[in-house]
Amino acid sequence: MARRYLDAVWKSLEGLAAQPGLGKLRSFPHPALRGLRSFRVAPPFDVHLIFYRYTETELFAERIMSGRRDLPRRLRESPGASD
Repeated sequence: MARRYLDAVWKSLEGLAAQPGLGKLRSFPHPALRGLRSFRVAPPFDVHLIFYRYTETELFAERIMSGRRDLPRRLRESPGASD
């Protein structure tokens, strides 16, 4: 199962690298989250979102997490922070 998840994430990241504008530009009120985009991980793991930013030459995947979370709060926390 873990291998299938990693394959789905990788497939999603490859798609974003080719067309980074595909993701949804998010409108979180916190200044640190401005400019953040999201894109669903390939099925069957599409409840998870990749949060990223990009420039003309680079894609920065900042976080991958369930879209069912309190996203603004969780995105401001350090990765791995407990609930």
